[in-house]
Amino acid sequence: MVELERLAEGADAVRPWGFVEYFEGFFMEVPYEGVLPNQAMTADEITALTAFLVKFREACDATPKTMTDRAFVASGWPAALAPLATATLAVFARRGLMDIEKVDPL
Repeated sequence: MVELERLAEGADAVRPWGFVEYFEGFFMEVPYEGVLPNQAMTADEITALTAFLVKFREACDATPKTMTDRAFVASGWPAALAPLATATLAVFARRGLMDIEKVDPL
């Protein structure tokens, strides 16, 4: 969930990439259509990620396609989504999967 880590940075996540990549980067990891149940995530992780996705889609749909990065930051969406991204990451961190050096036992 590298993109969630980036989104947890709030406005700082927009500045290096721009608001278009802010959205597209996340949707490359998590489809706009939603999270499909799978064996790689627990039910709690799917629930948390889906709840974040609902709010993230709301932000995406409310954002005009022709807007400056500064205007997007001023819209308040990055600041509003950052704590939700952090909370979602916390659900994933319960299993320790956020540590790239750890290997999940089979």
